[in-house]
Amino acid sequence: MSTFLRTRIVVLEDTEERVEWLKATFPQVEIEHCTDVVDFLRATRRPYALAILDHDLAGELGDSPEAAGVYDRGEAYDQFGLSGMDAVRVVDLDTPVVVWSANPVWGPRMLDALSARGVAYSAYRPFDTTHQMASVIREAYFHGAGVWLSGDYNDRIEA
Repeated sequence: MSTFLRTRIVVLEDTEERVEWLKATFPQVEIEHCTDVVDFLRATRRPYALAILDHDLAGELGDSPEAAGVYDRGEAYDQFGLSGMDAVRVVDLDTPVVVWSANPVWGPRMLDALSARGVAYSAYRPFDTTHQMASVIREAYFHGAGVWLSGDYNDRIEA
């Protein structure tokens, strides 16, 4: 696959605000937003430079005791009964992946599964709007597209 064709970021995420942050932070990149694993599979048929994955695809769970149990069991599924872990099983091995799930149990498990599959580059950082989150994405994108994401986005990222 030619590097110059791999410029898109494909994002599996059910929270619109996270995707809007990504678009505002990296306006020079095409962002393809998928809210379920089936759409993610379709989107990754075309060349892409980076995949960003969330685990929980059933909306915000909050901090309730019920949510803690859902986190432990990994039961926050999309409309097809799938989670970000299912996307881990099908990503291209040569394309970098960032897991930005806030799920403290399944986020790290997704990273372990990516490593076990032999994905060339993967990183885990729970989503936030800091310079560190942007740096993780920038570095992963470089591994996939061969170019650094640049631009004046300091005003859009919280310190």
